[in-house]
Amino acid sequence: MELIFAVFLTIVVALLASSALRKARGNYLLSIFLFLFSFVSLYGYALYKASPTITLVHGRDVLPLCWLVVLVGLGGVALGYTSVNPRAILGWPHLRRPPDDNRLGIWGLTLIFLAWLGEAYFIGRSGGVEAYFSRARGAGAVKDVTAYIYGARWLMVPGIAFLVGAGMGRRFWRIPAVVAFTVFLGYNLVLGQRTGIFLSALMALFTYAYWRRRLPRPHIIVAAIAASAIFMGFVKLTRGDYYIGTDFSNVNRVLTAPTDKAMQEMILANVGEPGGSFTEGSEIVVFAGFLRAIPELVDFDYFNFYSSFLYVWIPRVVWPGRPDVTEKKVLELEAAVGTSYKSGTTPTLLGMYYLHLGFISVFLLSAFTGWYLGVIDAHGQLGFSQPAAAAAFILFAPPVLSMPIGLGPLSGLPVLLPFQLVPLLVGLTWACWPSSRSKRRQWGVLVPRATEGDRRGSEVR
Repeated sequence: MELIFAVFLTIVVALLASSALRKARGNYLLSIFLFLFSFVSLYGYALYKASPTITLVHGRDVLPLCWLVVLVGLGGVALGYTSVNPRAILGWPHLRRPPDDNRLGIWGLTLIFLAWLGEAYFIGRSGGVEAYFSRARGAGAVKDVTAYIYGARWLMVPGIAFLVGAGMGRRFWRIPAVVAFTVFLGYNLVLGQRTGIFLSALMALFTYAYWRRRLPRPHIIVAAIAASAIFMGFVKLTRGDYYIGTDFSNVNRVLTAPTDKAMQEMILANVGEPGGSFTEGSEIVVFAGFLRAIPELVDFDYFNFYSSFLYVWIPRVVWPGRPDVTEKKVLELEAAVGTSYKSGTTPTLLGMYYLHLGFISVFLLSAFTGWYLGVIDAHGQLGFSQPAAAAAFILFAPPVLSMPIGLGPLSGLPVLLPFQLVPLLVGLTWACWPSSRSKRRQWGVLVPRATEGDRRGSEVR
């Protein structure tokens, strides 16, 4: 039955992807395809592979419930996504008039400056360069600064997105965009920060498409994804070496491993021995654990998780005793399941949604997620001729690939708002504000279409 469901889910997702591709007129460089690929990989392949572990830990009777939740969630995503009309967002304020290219570029450089200013301050508070880079991914003193300083480095992402948008109109801005992109990629490589490397790879792919005003050939995308997957795996196994004074022992073991057994030992050394935590499909096992325990052992949280957003913006350095409304539910989950949504390994997107109110919250929040993806992709379709839309798409689309294994777009609002949404809205408002020097021309809506040989042409309407 597990294999039958995995095949069935793959077929359903393929049909949805085909429908979305027709709706987008051949534009296969949209976030919905990243999401569906990750969705079927997690809830199809990973669920199938982890079914023996799920049966052992949680019992076989939980598997049909898992399948039903997956189908309800997928239905909600499909409904929400198809409700978005790309042309309807043309009336949104940041798309009513063409932006000023120079303002886009200046705002991009401003965000990049703020990003590195914050990172330099954070490193200084962490004991300086030598102390900070004394271990992989940095030995930062997170508790000594506010979250806004700790996360300031990620302002590089909207900064680069704005420079890419500026580069669509003025080639001059492509130079600082490439420099910023290279520095961001190199810095995350030095840290062994896979999130930054992953974002860089997808942003580069989108930038290539928008600057050339056409979609890349399919084989380029396949090659890029394959190379990224191999490289990300290498980083995962070796990033323990990324610190000052390292002898690169992990890197050498990977590069010189003569046998499959040696490679297996290397993987176990980095991931952890079985027992206590799951080394294969751990997120999907936790997902099944949530469904087994809720609401019999742990009551729904009735969306209480999101109530913390009313005051989570206040830094603990200002309000040290800031309450945590999630603490009680976290303790209940850890007692019943052995983990929680704050314990590292996530219950996945649908597991988190199920926590709120079962099937009702799964469907409603999945529909919201689909709408969110639809809005992102509406900007993606308009982005070939509208730099403001391109900047928004490049900013929000790359993280979508990891969304199913996360907790949903709403859960990331404390990060999404200060480091993505606010910088985007402020920058686009200024760039699109009328002035005597602003460009007053009408922008067409470019929709990619298939041509002979490949799908990389475009059609201006």
